[in-house]
Amino acid sequence: MRWLIAVADHGSFAKAADALGVSQPNLSTSLARLEDRLGGKLFHRTPLGSELTPFGELILGRVKRVVADIDEIREDARLIARGELGVVRVGLGAMLPKQFAIMLTSQLAHAHPTAHLQLSVLERERLLTAVRTRELDVAVCAEGEGFEEGELVATPVLSSEILAVAAPDHPLACGMTISPDEFYRYPCAGISIPAYRVPKIIGGSPVVPTCGLYEANAYHLLLPLVLSGASTLVAPHYVVAGHLNAGRLVQLGVQIPTWVRFHAIARRAANPMLLVQSTIELAQSIGQTLESAVNAPAPRVGFHKP
Repeated sequence: MRWLIAVADHGSFAKAADALGVSQPNLSTSLARLEDRLGGKLFHRTPLGSELTPFGELILGRVKRVVADIDEIREDARLIARGELGVVRVGLGAMLPKQFAIMLTSQLAHAHPTAHLQLSVLERERLLTAVRTRELDVAVCAEGEGFEEGELVATPVLSSEILAVAAPDHPLACGMTISPDEFYRYPCAGISIPAYRVPKIIGGSPVVPTCGLYEANAYHLLLPLVLSGASTLVAPHYVVAGHLNAGRLVQLGVQIPTWVRFHAIARRAANPMLLVQSTIELAQSIGQTLESAVNAPAPRVGFHKP
């Protein structure tokens, strides 16, 4: 497999043989056997060297992933044999509770004191891309479009009900059931992630909202608007639980049959890795702890389901 990569990288059997320290006939014979086994031609010979065929390009992409997985396994085994651990690169979605990131960092550091931890907060689409391209080992982010089963594996970590809330003196804090169109008569705020944008979750008339819509990629940027009474907010329960319990916000009577669900996403081949598996297990444990803490029924001032 490495010989195939070498020829593709150097564009020549002769150059690849020199770089590998093998004879060109030996290299040519080996790749000819590989072509026979695979049932297709890998390279076109040209006056300038060798070019991959479309079949060869397809095989090369898969071979590179296999070789990278083998290298990761060897490195993990080498470090474990020496009583050490390597690097774990974890990406966190912007919608995750801050406490989740704090707890995950702390628990990983205590569980693996010799490991090198690298953490990043990124948008969901960038997280998925980074896991696919091996820039990240694990990503914890909200479910949504862009994830397909196959080379990636998603493990459920945390879920939370999505609520509409407002300050107690807001005109909508009347304890009555509110239709989407009534909700949009006033400015509203929410996250800018496509799957959880306010118009998608609340629904209503085709042109919504009729008043101001405030969006951000982090809820702490929106909370001051809501607490001041300038806007309503659509957010997961964990974002507003403290304010609801303290009476600074109340839940509005808008029907939102939606939960946000987070998954730990990793490459299928990386799942057996010690640090990757440990990170996923810790993320699950932390998620369960946070769910128990924040997903108790939210205070509903005079709100009755129809």
